[in-house]
Amino acid sequence: MNQSTYAQLKKWPYPVNYGKENEISTDVLIIGGGIAGCHAAISSFKKGATVAVAEKGAVLRSGAGGDGVDHWHLACTNPCSKITPTEMMDVLKNTWGEWGYGEFGNGIAAYICAKESYDAMLDIEKWGVKVRDVDNLFVGAPFRDEKTKLMFAYDYDNNFTVRVQAGNVKPAMLKEMKRLGIKIFDRIIITGLLTEDGKPANSIFLKPKPLLYLHPGPTASGCSRRSTKAPPLSRNQTSPRKVSLPCGMPA
Repeated sequence: MNQSTYAQLKKWPYPVNYGKENEISTDVLIIGGGIAGCHAAISSFKKGATVAVAEKGAVLRSGAGGDGVDHWHLACTNPCSKITPTEMMDVLKNTWGEWGYGEFGNGIAAYICAKESYDAMLDIEKWGVKVRDVDNLFVGAPFRDEKTKLMFAYDYDNNFTVRVQAGNVKPAMLKEMKRLGIKIFDRIIITGLLTEDGKPANSIFLKPKPLLYLHPGPTASGCSRRSTKAPPLSRNQTSPRKVSLPCGMPA
């Protein structure tokens, strides 16, 4: 292989427009186009906001869930669950302690997840992701509910972790965002806030070039699927519930 052929093979496949600047206006800027970022973008759009998503890679397969997921945690409100979100908070608190909730972050984030995880799963089902045994491959299995065709993992008594076939979850979310008209900016890295007189301005500067300036509007909202009031983080539990936590979680 000669040097010129090698140079052609290594040519950067994406257009680079140095010196070009784009300026857009949006109510909500989502930084990061993983599963959570995509869901936040779709939810914000459905609440009436204009939305832009900036992702350092490509939304199609970016984030920890880029290759797909096979379990949906803390789906405590599914029809087969025998544990409520509030009871799950007690389980998590007793597992990790008052100020630690393991992979779920803090108490507020954990409660929102326990309260809304099943609704979020129903969302991705609408977008074409398999969350049930619709092909009847596991009829009669101990982890399958015959009525709903939901399948469960780890704890077959309380049924709050759902087995899903979500290898296409990111492509499905991207398709839904494009359908809604959400602005998506792939391969964009947030580098800092623009400032005016030493104070952060109402703008965000992103690169690599072409430059992009986003001006958040006055209706910016949070990134959760919906607003949820968390319960007090400290409660006395009188009757501990036996729950099997997913692999990797301390027992």
